Amino acid sequence: MKKQTYIAIIILTLGIYSCKSSLKEHEDNFDKKSSKDSVMVNGDSLSQYNKDECIRGEATPILNKAIFPNSHFQLQSDSLTAYETVSLKNGDSLIIHNWGCEYYTLSFSFKTTKFQGDTNNLPYWLNSSYLLMNEIVSGIETPLMPLIGDGLKYLKNQLKNKNNFKDLELGKQLIFDNNEISSFVTLDRIEKNSNNKFTVTISFTTGPL
Repeated sequence: MKKQTYIAIIILTLGIYSCKSSLKEHEDNFDKKSSKDSVMVNGDSLSQYNKDECIRGEATPILNKAIFPNSHFQLQSDSLTAYETVSLKNGDSLIIHNWGCEYYTLSFSFKTTKFQGDTNNLPYWLNSSYLLMNEIVSGIETPLMPLIGDGLKYLKNQLKNKNNFKDLELGKQLIFDNNEISSFVTLDRIEKNSNNKFTVTISFTTGPL
């Protein structure tokens, strides 16, 4: 029932605009130099979709302007994909990738100096992603907030035992609701950039819709 509510809210509340960019272009706005010390999952997250074939509605901003007044939202030409960027008060930056068709996904890509570690230490970066999400979650306003909230509760409980993620892989679905419409978290990317910054990407997904 809760997942059916997600779908109904998505279809009824998402709106109409158009412009064009890419995740790489958004990242370049924050930092034009990066190192080869990185790991990431390969996929079609930059693919655009035919909105006539998708159940989900058009993407809209999810950041509360009262809390993140410098946030910037850009809808892509398919009207289903969007990027939202913001510079955080602590000097970090965040790019939110709102995408999907059969599945609805919100990907949060943090560029941070707060956490430093081996890019191959995935449990460390999963925990770091959880902590970074907790710092910004109060400023998120989206019909999928229950999805994010449930995902963070799942991570909080599971991260208490480090052995739970000893076999963690990038892109592995950490399922926290396995009903007809499932919900899961994935750790997608860790990259060491210049100026002692690291980029880490975590995604929250529900589907199939």
